[in-house]
Amino acid sequence: MQLKEGVSLILRKTFFAPAECRLVRISPCGDWIAFQAPINGIFNLRLASSEDPQSATP
Repeated sequence: MQLKEGVSLILRKTFFAPAECRLVRISPCGDWIAFQAPINGIFNLRLASSEDPQSATP
């Protein structure tokens, strides 16, 4: 298979690297986001406001 000029392959780690967060869910009202994210290598449930996802707390 030949690649067209200017086209690069997608790195394998894009698909197979460990996820930073997983099982993301949005509340029915849309105000909250729940997801699992690692702390010290162990996935924990986190909850955040949909307006500020970076404020997630375990």
